[in-house]
Amino acid sequence: MTTDQLKDLFDELRAETVPAIKPPGAAAARRTLRRRRATTAAVSAAAAVVAIAAGITVVADRGEPAPRPAPAPPAASTGPEHTALDAITDGRPMVTVASPVVAGYEWQRKIYAPVLEFTAACAGSGEITLSITGGTALDQKRFKPDDMRIKVSCTSSPKAVRAELMTHSPNGLTVRLAGEKGAAGRSGFAFSLRGTGDQEFAPDDERLDIDSLVGRQPGKLDDDRVVRAGGGAPSYEPNHGPSASGWSGLDSEGPYDLIMACRGAGTYTLELWSGGEPDMTGVPPERPTGKPAVKRTVPCTAAPQRFTWPVPGDLGSGVTIWENYENTTNTMGTVAWSLVTRE
Repeated sequence: MTTDQLKDLFDELRAETVPAIKPPGAAAARRTLRRRRATTAAVSAAAAVVAIAAGITVVADRGEPAPRPAPAPPAASTGPEHTALDAITDGRPMVTVASPVVAGYEWQRKIYAPVLEFTAACAGSGEITLSITGGTALDQKRFKPDDMRIKVSCTSSPKAVRAELMTHSPNGLTVRLAGEKGAAGRSGFAFSLRGTGDQEFAPDDERLDIDSLVGRQPGKLDDDRVVRAGGGAPSYEPNHGPSASGWSGLDSEGPYDLIMACRGAGTYTLELWSGGEPDMTGVPPERPTGKPAVKRTVPCTAAPQRFTWPVPGDLGSGVTIWENYENTTNTMGTVAWSLVTRE
């Protein structure tokens, strides 16, 4: 092939291919830009989905945070113990406990109300026996004071079983599952404690703790200052009447303060006599021996109050005490006192 023929073929090829490789015009450029924007938006949306799934707040175009997905609410428990709880709850101040029937169950709590209403119920099948220690049943026909036990039948429609008891010092109450005949793993039970007479207080309200007011428990008064202390439930009857006791010698020298408190209703009177005969065996309780040192009367209230009185002079080697609790309201009371060295 001659040179002229090759030149003609090259010119013909250039004329066909150059138009195909020229830069695009304005219309083609706009189409390319739109494709790039669409691709960027798709990538941003995908990133937003990933960020939300990871718990990251994404800011939308209008400057407001995208809402987080609401968490699913927890599933409500349908255990039989909640059915038992519904049978004893009436909305008044109380301590309530619910549990499946499990062998060896035990519950302990500091309870300060002097008289309690105990209510229990069991849902399911079988029968349980609850043992209560730290309290004395007021209904002596139903329970023995040293073995207070309550049997509760477990049914699909549980019924409440109730009893009253008086707590012991130092206010510790224990409820045990002493028997679970045919109920373990198949039933649930619940019980409640309510202070009687003073419904504005829950039974574990520390404002009812009479012992700590007079220093019989650590934390409220320096124990090193307490040289003598006493008190308790004066009687199971509303009116207790006078009683006497005594001791010889004190562990420390005076001067002293007398601290008194009374929980419940009525009044509480205490007298200290010095230089008397501390052996009160056979002595009529109406009058201790010796010389009167101090006599004070305090009111008994739902939430006990602390009263402090100075003890004048020296109490000597023999000290006798005369106490009198009076109550005409047909309710229970609890008294406490301590003799402390003056600060």
